[in-house]
Amino acid sequence: MWEALLAIRHYGCPISDTSAEIPGIHVQNLSKAEIRGHRAKRLIRLRGKKAEINRFEMTFREHNFVKSFRRISEGESGQAYFTSEIEYNSDNPSILNLIGSHGCYRDSTVSVQRGIEHWGVYIERKESLYNLIEKIGTLDNDLDLRKCINMGTISDAPPMDSTAILTRLTSRQQEAFETAYALGYYENGSGIIMDDLGEAMDVHPSTAWEHLKKAENTILSESGQRFFGGDEPIEQLIP
Repeated sequence: MWEALLAIRHYGCPISDTSAEIPGIHVQNLSKAEIRGHRAKRLIRLRGKKAEINRFEMTFREHNFVKSFRRISEGESGQAYFTSEIEYNSDNPSILNLIGSHGCYRDSTVSVQRGIEHWGVYIERKESLYNLIEKIGTLDNDLDLRKCINMGTISDAPPMDSTAILTRLTSRQQEAFETAYALGYYENGSGIIMDDLGEAMDVHPSTAWEHLKKAENTILSESGQRFFGGDEPIEQLIP
């Protein structure tokens, strides 16, 4: 089993196009339900300044592929939830349809920022990944293979409980880690700094660093317990 991380600029996709036009919004495609053919209903979360969320909402609705876009959350916080119906066509199918048609599996949540969609993909044969990448490229999209690792044979060992980790993170800590990851902060040779993270989160860089450090401590502590054992949680791994 192979695991890959794909960064894709999907031209013609309402989410990718609108995100590129309004880069201050962090988009999360949380779930999808197929309705028929190339039409699908999605649950989408937007994070950012209220004015930017409203601008994203208006711009997104005007896209040719968007059939509906309805806000389902209330409040003045820096996030909002929407349901959306998007209808692609055979000349420009959704990335999810391409992943499925090549025998691949995707991670549950897709993060999008600055027009770039971040897809976690799982493949039984590496050749399927190469075929998927080639197909996405032939449709005039930009693609960067950020990671491709051999996970080996899937064992019966109990998986890490991601729910337990998330319940220990505040919403700001989770946002900091997700945003840093989406920006490529953890990649080798990354030029992303706390100023970039702070700008994306609309907070001071030092505040972004505090949220990120606490999130990293929690995640690394849980990971250490999972992979290296021990009865007591590690209180702090990063000074």
